Amino acid sequence: MYAAGMTIMAVSVGEICENTKLAREMALMGNYESALVYYEGTVQMIHRLLITIADPTRKSKWQLSIAERDEKVFQLKEYG
Repeated sequence: MYAAGMTIMAVSVGEICENTKLAREMALMGNYESALVYYEGTVQMIHRLLITIADPTRKSKWQLSIAERDEKVFQLKEYG
């Protein structure tokens, strides 16, 4: 399934939640560049998490979460 030598780093849901919280706080404070970094980081984490999820319903919910974060990134780029 994975290419030889490829390592998938474990991602915790707690890390994703914490980074999302930090992104929101940064955006509220007007620190849009930092908020973008946090939001983009959470999207990368979710992509790594998706690789490990077999349940289609759960996977679908996380994919929706990516779309929501993508919208936040778009909004921040418009304001920042």
